[in-house]
Amino acid sequence: WRFSKNIAPGKEFIRYLLGNRERYDEYIMSADAFNLPVYENLQNHPVLKTDPKYAALLDTKGVQYHCYGWPAPPSDKVQLITNSFIMPNMIAKAVTGTSTKDALTWAENEMKKVMAG
Repeated sequence: WRFSKNIAPGKEFIRYLLGNRERYDEYIMSADAFNLPVYENLQNHPVLKTDPKYAALLDTKGVQYHCYGWPAPPSDKVQLITNSFIMPNMIAKAVTGTSTKDALTWAENEMKKVMAG
């Protein structure tokens, strides 16, 4: 990512946020688990015990976590596919009158456009 004019301060912020476990935990707690990544070593993070709605996220032994687009490596294009709501729109099409085949074809074509750049 070379689009920022503030690369050094950005890296400094990341080191600041992630370089201290207590600071990082405070960040997670302040966002009510919204920013809790799906890392195996964070499965029992204290924030998950703050509200019963998180109970399903506790004790997930054997669950494998993957980044968007897995098994492909993470990329900006995969993130763009996610942020463009292609998958939810495909499902919306399929349940509101578009045939399943046509909805799948539409989604495939949209993803190909993104991947082509």
